[in-house]
Amino acid sequence: DYLSPWGLLVRTSDDPSWPAGTKYGAPNAQAKLTPGQPFTLRRDGADVLFDHMKTWRFYSEFSSDYMPDLNYGAVGSFRESAPYRAIVASAGRWIDRGVDGLRLDAAKHIYSDEQGAENPAFWAGFYDDVNARYRETHADDIYMVGEVLSDAQHAAPLYRGLPALFEFSFWWTLRDRLNSGRGSDFCATVGSFRTLYEGYRSGAVAATKLSNHDETRAATDLGGDAGRMRLAAAVLLTASGEPYVYQGEELGYTGRQSGGDEYVRAPMMWDAAGASLADGALSGKVDRDLLTAARSVERQAADDASLLSLYRTFARLRNTYPALARGTMTPHGVYNADNAEYASIAAWYREAEGERMLVLHNFAPTTRQLRLTDAVERAVGVQGSVRRGVGADAALLEMGPCSSVVFLLER
Repeated sequence: DYLSPWGLLVRTSDDPSWPAGTKYGAPNAQAKLTPGQPFTLRRDGADVLFDHMKTWRFYSEFSSDYMPDLNYGAVGSFRESAPYRAIVASAGRWIDRGVDGLRLDAAKHIYSDEQGAENPAFWAGFYDDVNARYRETHADDIYMVGEVLSDAQHAAPLYRGLPALFEFSFWWTLRDRLNSGRGSDFCATVGSFRTLYEGYRSGAVAATKLSNHDETRAATDLGGDAGRMRLAAAVLLTASGEPYVYQGEELGYTGRQSGGDEYVRAPMMWDAAGASLADGALSGKVDRDLLTAARSVERQAADDASLLSLYRTFARLRNTYPALARGTMTPHGVYNADNAEYASIAAWYREAEGERMLVLHNFAPTTRQLRLTDAVERAVGVQGSVRRGVGADAALLEMGPCSSVVFLLER
């Protein structure tokens, strides 16, 4: 019924949709038919090849026949390949439609050696070529962020090719520290990642995040604890880097990445009317308890104490103060890993354009007291219970469980 240079298949039904149980082929992809010799067909088998035929197969990093990779050829000549020229042209068409940035999925999987030099070289060429096309009509550079599902050490070499990478190590470090209740080395640890990136690219952008579609939801990884979920949001939006929020994170969505991305891709609940899912592929893979009015954007936006309102408050705070948006992030000199008294306190300075801020987070599930060692002008952002003394005790700060405070320092 089907004949091509790749071989043939046989079906026992005249139904052109090839229903299950009617397609027959070779026992495996290596078996070949020699005319005049018996050949046993197998239900749902491989294409039948004659013994003189050769099979061309796509290399597939994901071991999938439905996600074949493009054949760019050797890294030294990939720019000459037709697929490469086609994707650069495609990017150009998106630029013409107003797109000024690209998210690059699975960026470590162009060539098979994740730690080899080929992938960074490929992305360097792609970025330069697409950016040249972008700059024909723009004064700035195009933005590209790569998804490299690896720790900082293994992801860092990709900065040779791309200006920004999602920082998985940021979330993995934060998740560990929040669940253990210790924060004093968080800033220094994250800072070591950034130093590593700078070794590969000056001005490397850490695209910070909590979880994404390849991971168990942050709320689930944090045990569903509301305090830790709120603290995670505050840390994300007061740390350096360019933060991303995976859809549903700001509503407190839960989900375990087991058996497919669908388990962490519940649709956003925009209004309190609720949502419904038709029976089908997603029907057993989405937690329907998430699709309730109480979790909706509409309901949470009207509640100043909701998780969504916290995200919005700290996003506004970040956009108000240049130091929080793009300032340097340096560990506090007193509240640090060497000071056991403040083991639960994550503390850092943010500084830009003459503006200095002090960020304090209590990672512990219990109340902590500390003495301020900086001259603070005022608190500009608070989440959780934070109280400051008055008069002679003005330097005393009491931080409730999983709480945060951002101080603007005196100039």
